[in-house]
Amino acid sequence: PNLHYYKGKLYDVMGNHKAAAAEFTKELVNNPGGWATMVELGKQKVELGQVRDALDLFNKAMQIVPAQPEPKLESGYANYLLKNYQGAVALYNAALMYDKGNPLIYKRMGMAYRDMGDPVGARNAFRKYLEMEPDAPDKAEFERFL
Repeated sequence: PNLHYYKGKLYDVMGNHKAAAAEFTKELVNNPGGWATMVELGKQKVELGQVRDALDLFNKAMQIVPAQPEPKLESGYANYLLKNYQGAVALYNAALMYDKGNPLIYKRMGMAYRDMGDPVGARNAFRKYLEMEPDAPDKAEFERFL
C-alpha cells in the first residue's frame, strides 16, 4: 500500500511532474478512495497544465473528506487559474474554516481578490499572509498592496 504514492512524492520533489503523475495514477488504481493521492495527482496535473482534470480530482477529494482543508485550497487554486475568482475565494474561505494557520491560503486568497479587482480584500489577505510569514521570499511583491 502507498508504494506508488511515495514514489510519486519522490518524483515531485525532483521536479519530474510527468513521472509523479504516472505514479499517483497507479496508486489510485490500487486505492481508488485515496483522497491524498487525488490531491497530489491534481497538483501534478496543475503543473502539467491540465487544470480542469486537476479540478475534478480536487472536487472528488472534497466529497470524500469534506473536513480536510487541502482539497479546498487546491480546488480554490485551480479555480483561480481558470479565472473563476469568486469560486476561488469561496473555496479559500471554506479551507480557512478548517485551517486558519495556513499562510498559503491567505496568499492565494489575496491573489484572487487582486485579480478580481477587490483591492481591500487583497490588502487584508496579503496583510494576514505577511503577518504569518514575515520572512516570506515574495514579501516585496505583496507589501505594495498594504
